[in-house]
Amino acid sequence: MTTTKQFVEEHLNIVKRVDKVYAESLQWMKDHPAETAEMGAKEHGISVEDAKTLMERSHYFDKMTTKDLEDLKVNQKFLRDNGMMRNEVTVEELVLPVEME
Repeated sequence: MTTTKQFVEEHLNIVKRVDKVYAESLQWMKDHPAETAEMGAKEHGISVEDAKTLMERSHYFDKMTTKDLEDLKVNQKFLRDNGMMRNEVTVEELVLPVEME
């Protein structure tokens, strides 16, 4: 989920609710992969097989880990080294504590 710190501070109950529903949705997808692939295929106008391939390649998660933060730092270095990102950011400030595992 993407939001601002201000929105979280003012509407923490909404953020927690969206987070809960998202986690439940991910669990449903894991428990019902065939139905998930069929729904994805229909929504995106692709074959069910292509939808299954996309599902296998996607990294769906509901909480970020310390490893995810480290990966973001590596990605940021790559982007900066290759002129694709001008300003460095403090990666830890991009993720609110409520979203960490």
